[in-house]
Amino acid sequence: MKRTYLVFLLCIFIVCGILGLTVTDSFDNRSIAVSAEARENKPCFIIDAGHGGEDSGALSDNGLLEKDVNLDICLTLEKLLKQSGFDTVMIRTEDVSVHTNNGESVRERKVSDIYNRVDIANSDINNILISIHQNHFSQSEYKGTQVFYSKNTVDSAKLAECIRISVTNLIQNDNKRECKKSSGVYLLDNVKVPAVIVECGFLSNSEEAALLSDEKYRENMAYCIYLGLLEYVYLYN
Repeated sequence: MKRTYLVFLLCIFIVCGILGLTVTDSFDNRSIAVSAEARENKPCFIIDAGHGGEDSGALSDNGLLEKDVNLDICLTLEKLLKQSGFDTVMIRTEDVSVHTNNGESVRERKVSDIYNRVDIANSDINNILISIHQNHFSQSEYKGTQVFYSKNTVDSAKLAECIRISVTNLIQNDNKRECKKSSGVYLLDNVKVPAVIVECGFLSNSEEAALLSDEKYRENMAYCIYLGLLEYVYLYN
């Protein structure tokens, strides 16, 4: 396992060195082959694109909807993980809510939606939940990715830290935000498997909203999350 991890680290160092060049290359060539040894306990990644359907989530001043950004990043992340041989489940693959009842109110449908997301995450002990969201705050100066983790498993904090390091090392060198334990977030408070919410950026910040409007930046964000997941699998799974 140590030898395998050394090979993995070498791949990461190479990626770190060339990321600035690969942003103009074909994205299909950027996944990393993962050995069978590294996947012997083969987790299944549950990829959750936050919001959807009538629930648009946050909105930027330039008209960017959180639900659309979330889904785009998740679709890219799923593609990378599948190319590396991992099992994945997408909670949604299009612009829909995942509620299963026909509640009369928006609140009833939202409750059904979040219950279903939790149930999917908890469907197998080998699952790992990655929920993608965008932040929004009343003050526009705040920016930067932040990762929140479930308090229910020790591995959730490790998973969050792997993703944080990947993002800050590769595309957000000035980001000093630390990972935070979830408090009062139903999804993270009720899952029983390693789980994180990645708030990729602030739609309330015009600079970050412009970045998140760019397809290549969203691809790079997905790629950083992907590399963080690979590091977690090699180190802890």
